[in-house]
Amino acid sequence: YYHAGYPLMLHVIHPDGRLVTHLMTADFSGEQQVAIEPGCWFAAELPSHFGYALVSCAVAPGFTFDDFELGTFNRLSKLYPDHEDLLKRLCQ
Repeated sequence: YYHAGYPLMLHVIHPDGRLVTHLMTADFSGEQQVAIEPGCWFAAELPSHFGYALVSCAVAPGFTFDDFELGTFNRLSKLYPDHEDLLKRLCQ
């Protein structure tokens, strides 16, 4: 959920490799909430590269760290080579 701040880009890579980028903003030109489907990878960035965005996340069913996986560049770039530039920018 987008609450306040600068516009935020939420990048979602679907299991088939399709990339969808959502522009989240406080006004009606953007989205205030996005549902991420199971099996997708997602990351967010500020297109302005400064400022802040206040966002939150709700999960269902209940979240456990047993099901959590942080993506790495090495793994994701092998799965989604078409998105290597984005992955370089967003993966540590």
